[in-house]
Amino acid sequence: MGYLSQKKKFERLNIILNSLLIIVGVISVLAFFNEGNGFFAYLNTWRLQLYVMAIGLFLTAFYYKFFIQAFLAFLFILINYFVIASATNIMVNVETTGDNKISIVYQNATKEIVPLVNEAKKAQADLIGVNHKHSILLPEVLLSYKIFHNTASLDKSFILTNLIPERAGKLRFSKNNVASFVNAEKDGKYFVFINIDFSNIAHGEKDVVFHNLAEFVLKQDEPVIIVGDFGIPAWSKTFQDFLVKTELEVKNRVILSDGRSFINPFHSPTINVLAYKNFGLHKLVFLKKSKNPNYPLLFELNF
Repeated sequence: MGYLSQKKKFERLNIILNSLLIIVGVISVLAFFNEGNGFFAYLNTWRLQLYVMAIGLFLTAFYYKFFIQAFLAFLFILINYFVIASATNIMVNVETTGDNKISIVYQNATKEIVPLVNEAKKAQADLIGVNHKHSILLPEVLLSYKIFHNTASLDKSFILTNLIPERAGKLRFSKNNVASFVNAEKDGKYFVFINIDFSNIAHGEKDVVFHNLAEFVLKQDEPVIIVGDFGIPAWSKTFQDFLVKTELEVKNRVILSDGRSFINPFHSPTINVLAYKNFGLHKLVFLKKSKNPNYPLLFELNF
């Protein structure tokens, strides 16, 4: 009886492994299809989850000596790993040995500005990228931070900083996707910081938005740093074309978060910091939410 029950257990496990391998394999292959189709583009956003799932299947199959299934799972691990690693870093941030640093706090869905500024002040941030969907009240005193945008155009996106910008403004990449930027100096180095939130970008807008963003980046004389939610993962074709065109690089490890929680395994990693080759990401920290729905993220870059 023990032998028969053990045999049935292995048969059930074999069926489960085969079924899950078929699902992982089919989605991994379909995700290579034309991203111009919204369905295939959606499948491509699940690459990281497929990669993690394939690792779990490989370990299970190898442990129970299902070596054919283990080989197939390993193949799917490689396929999804190389797609992801071609554009971003899975486990570690990209670091450099530069002596200069710049600290940026980014938050989307901001409702209360004072708690955000307090957290940024504690973290000694130089810049605060604020993104909001509704009206937001600015207090008269923001500690050492100031706003240099036209106060009549603070909708959706603006930047607070304790640096002295040469210029600051808003960028409209499509009807529903705007960003803010400042051109400032830190430690004798000039740079352009762009604060974005494309979390609600429509599939049909992606190419236009990223094309317009690339055009703005290429017109700048100083190094560019972009922080925000790009709305699509870095390995998607639109994002990769943008990186190739601008020569910017993803500096952070995969951030598997939607902002509302530290980790959301069902969310595609879309929050990134981009900069040129001579920049590295020394620190990535989740700050306290305080009275806001989403966590502020601290990015400390060195150069």
